[in-house]
Amino acid sequence: TSIDEKIKNEGKEVFHNILFDFGSDNLTKESYLVIETLSEYLKVNPSQEYYIVGHTDNVGSLSSNQILSEKRAKAVFKALTTKYGIKTSQISAHGVGQLSPLAINTTDAGRSLNRRVEIVLK
Repeated sequence: TSIDEKIKNEGKEVFHNILFDFGSDNLTKESYLVIETLSEYLKVNPSQEYYIVGHTDNVGSLSSNQILSEKRAKAVFKALTTKYGIKTSQISAHGVGQLSPLAINTTDAGRSLNRRVEIVLK
């Protein structure tokens, strides 16, 4: 899979298509297709552990974005463990808010790139 390639080459995979309702940790319906694909990758690599990391753009305060990014990572964690049967020992959820942008936050396109979930090799 491309997830496998990214993990092997970069130690992480970035998901811009795991989406949430605005300012919320409610996953959109479309996100479950992506999470299901991620769960299949995790099931093929059961002995490896991963971080699920939530990221936000810079709209809002640093502290509120930190909390939101953690809640979003936990929502993905919960979906993976309850809906797709991933062991809680294999993954952990963390948020870094707006502190690790991929792009500038001065444009809509940049902010969109910064709102993401990553799976990171432990």
